Amino acid sequence: MFEAYKYYWENAFKYRATSTRADFWWPVLVNFIIFVILYFLLAIAGFASVTSIMNGYNRGVGFLIFLLFIIAVFAIAIIIPGIAICVRRVRDTGLTGWTVLVF
Repeated sequence: MFEAYKYYWENAFKYRATSTRADFWWPVLVNFIIFVILYFLLAIAGFASVTSIMNGYNRGVGFLIFLLFIIAVFAIAIIIPGIAICVRRVRDTGLTGWTVLVF
């Protein structure tokens, strides 16, 4: 699993390489788990912020904004490696890499 995720980041700009199914699905699973954890933390921070605002305090909003920033940065960071691994998998099936644009 860790090797596949390492391969995912190391070959972010290599569109001519090949990838196995495991090289594709392990990073998808790891990225999903990371997003679930981040959104869970966001939900907790949001609930705490709303509760503190309702009680007349202004606590927790900075952490909420920080989590939103981390989620946005991570989402933007996985775009290029995600496209690269999709192109490699589509090419392994015999189609052209430009087929990814259709999806």
